[in-house]
Amino acid sequence: MKTHSYPAVLGALLALGCGNPSVDAKVELLGEENPAVEPGPFHRPGQPCVLCHSTYVGANPELSVGGTIFGTSRKRLPVEAATVKLWDSTGDYYETTTNCIGNFQVEKEKWDPSFPLHVEIEYPLPGEIDPKTGLPQRKVANMGTRISRDGSCAGCHIDNGLDISETQSSPGRVFCVKETAGATPVIFPPPAATCAGRL
Repeated sequence: MKTHSYPAVLGALLALGCGNPSVDAKVELLGEENPAVEPGPFHRPGQPCVLCHSTYVGANPELSVGGTIFGTSRKRLPVEAATVKLWDSTGDYYETTTNCIGNFQVEKEKWDPSFPLHVEIEYPLPGEIDPKTGLPQRKVANMGTRISRDGSCAGCHIDNGLDISETQSSPGRVFCVKETAGATPVIFPPPAATCAGRL
């Protein structure tokens, strides 16, 4: 997969005099790549994918939607094999699956939806086995609002390490299970040692 260096691409765009100061500032805030992770489907979990994977910045591939799914509202453990189900305003449907670092991406050339979007997450719930299949029970979490126009989950769901009740600036990371005081915690497994991503 061909990738771009975001600072290099950004510098080239600014040199041409077609920079967008708002987008440039947001890209700058993302910081450098983690040197332990190759740019690709496993990099930058919890960051706004479409910010760079857009026509403006030019990172390959161009995405229409992308994000990271975490297990709970308090622990930064990604969920592998969650199914992300998306419907656009015309009723067109697309689904994809999270990788071992919890990332998913929808390439624009494969699905170019008409916003707003509705989204559901179907995820494996650790510790609960489906008696019919012998596999982990799968549960569904619905997003209560629509995705209006930003295909980056982290454009609104800022992964700030806080529970959603502890911040006014963001609904918090995208998660499967809301942790509540006194309840038995749901323990999602950490990424396997062979997972290409790093948190």
